[in-house]
Amino acid sequence: MGWFAKTKLHKIRDNGKSKVIIFIHGFTGDPYKTWKQDNSPKGLIELVKLDDELEDFDIYTFGYRTGFFGKQYDFKTVANLLHTEIAARMPEKEVVFITHSHGGIVAQQYVVFLSDKQEQKTKNIKGIIYLAVPFSGTIGGTFIGFFNQQAKAIGVFTELLNDMHIRWQVNESGMNFSQLLVSGARDGVVSAASSKPAYMHKSNVEIHDIDTGHVDICKPIDSQDTVYQLIKKFLRNIKSENASVPPMVDWVHGIDKQQFAEKYTHLLDWTEYVDFESSPRKLPSSSEWEKELFPQIQEIITDWEKNWA
Repeated sequence: MGWFAKTKLHKIRDNGKSKVIIFIHGFTGDPYKTWKQDNSPKGLIELVKLDDELEDFDIYTFGYRTGFFGKQYDFKTVANLLHTEIAARMPEKEVVFITHSHGGIVAQQYVVFLSDKQEQKTKNIKGIIYLAVPFSGTIGGTFIGFFNQQAKAIGVFTELLNDMHIRWQVNESGMNFSQLLVSGARDGVVSAASSKPAYMHKSNVEIHDIDTGHVDICKPIDSQDTVYQLIKKFLRNIKSENASVPPMVDWVHGIDKQQFAEKYTHLLDWTEYVDFESSPRKLPSSSEWEKELFPQIQEIITDWEKNWA
């Protein structure tokens, strides 16, 4: 994108869908050029946009200052700027990140930022795709870091990167989203150890190696490309997971018992506490509300927060 460019989300497609894909490029990358081969009319962004099976997703690409020269931001600052952009433009959307290299570190720092702030928006994150991400840093970052702040932050064993790893693992139990990690077998920039660290070997992380290098891994030629097939499968699973969640239906019997066609999730029978035929009318007492009715409502709230919210 260049050292002079303004950090922002660029719209590719916005049809008012509830889910959005956000592309995040890497060091020296570009919000558009990163994702396709030189002189190619179509790349990863276009393949996703033109795929009828993925039309339920809006699409944006995130650009930020990067490059060897000029004023650069470290990944923590970039993640904070990403947070501002999402909060301003799509605060309620469910987000899937597709990231390359340094962009994956930005996405993880964004999640850590939300988790540390205990923001409920972590539930809006539905997935992260990592393409050749240097989770444990790069030797190149260490050398270039002598004159570049952005590269310095992702050098080997940097304090900023180590702190992010610690915060990620501390908050990991609350990260209820899927992750896809793809490494290039011919990657000469990010080592295998850095692209597949131990802390990422979890049940919710799908890990693959493909026969490609660091730059080309995010530039599929067509829809039959292996990396695109993996990405599409991942996105389709997220789509089907969301579609499979049934609505919560709660029945409350008050004056009398009614029968409804809908299948209920919870049934509360309060008929013993209510009688409008008696004189005076019978309603739940304060003690009954406290000991009987409120606890029933709280059980429903807990179930909602765990399985629906």
